[in-house]
Amino acid sequence: MLHVAHNIKAFETKQYITLSEKLHEIGKMLGGWHNQVEKQLELQKGKKNT
Repeated sequence: MLHVAHNIKAFETKQYITLSEKLHEIGKMLGGWHNQVEKQLELQKGKKNT
């Protein structure tokens, strides 16, 4: 969506780059959080099965 908005000139290039960088960082944080939760769930499942 951000790319489309930039293509239709809803954002200037500088704004697009700034937003893209922030969204990329948010994506990395969410990915790390997701992986951490998955690991915790796997550990909890392992404890319940023993």
